[in-house]
Amino acid sequence: MKKIIIFILIIFFVSVLCYSSAQVKANDIIKKINNGEAVSYKNVEIMGNVDFRSVKDITLKKSSLSHKEYIVHVRVPVSFVNCSFANDFLAYINDEEKKTVHNVVFYDDAVFTGCEFKGKSAFKYVKFLKESDFKETKYRDEALFKYSEFNRYEDFSNSIFHKETNFKYTKFYEGANFYKCDFISETNFKYTKFYKNTLFVGVQFKGGANFKYTKFKRLVDFSGSVFNEISNFKYTEFKKGVKFKKVKFKGDVNFKYTKFSEPVEFKGAEFDREINAKYAKVGGKSFTRYLLNLKKDK
Repeated sequence: MKKIIIFILIIFFVSVLCYSSAQVKANDIIKKINNGEAVSYKNVEIMGNVDFRSVKDITLKKSSLSHKEYIVHVRVPVSFVNCSFANDFLAYINDEEKKTVHNVVFYDDAVFTGCEFKGKSAFKYVKFLKESDFKETKYRDEALFKYSEFNRYEDFSNSIFHKETNFKYTKFYEGANFYKCDFISETNFKYTKFYKNTLFVGVQFKGGANFKYTKFKRLVDFSGSVFNEISNFKYTEFKKGVKFKKVKFKGDVNFKYTKFSEPVEFKGAEFDREINAKYAKVGGKSFTRYLLNLKKDK
């Protein structure tokens, strides 16, 4: 009996030790960056706000009477695999009270694979100069990537965005992969630029999808995706072709002024609501006529 009690106590203390070691303070991340150490965590929960204003390597970008803008330099690789952020991850901070703005530049790899952002995930204006990876990640609050720049091929595949997703004005210089992502709320890619081949295959757009003024400079593939609400492609440019194979458009579709270039594929696509294709062109020809021919071929 005594041995059983001792065994149970050992199991209990080991469990407590493992649980406590699975939590990391957000300040520990900043300390590593300030010490020039690589940041690498796996299967841990980050407690507290990850606030990059505490990084020592900061320079003033510009100053005016209205505000001061600072650049936060993160020169070490950061890697988070299967981690959860219990609070806010703030790589962009606009402090209206102090009239300051802080934006992060990741000079080395920045990996966030299989992670969960339970609070804010603010990457606005952030620059990723090397490899970055956000695949299989969950965003419980707004995913803010507005004005961000990705220098390498970016992978967001199999991610879940629970609230508003903002990629407005973002630049993907080597293309991006959003394979089988689940956008539960509004999705904004307005004015976004994709410079290389991009995948939106098998994506669920459960809220409105805004691609107005978006520029796809290479082939983009939306095959098998579902647009449950309005999808806005007004003024969008498909420079090297687009695939909408077996796509389901359950809400209104806006292709007004859209510029298509071959190859253009709508084989098996379904349109449940109205299509506005006024002034849209396929290789300089009427897109409306293209759609009519498509229906005849069915």
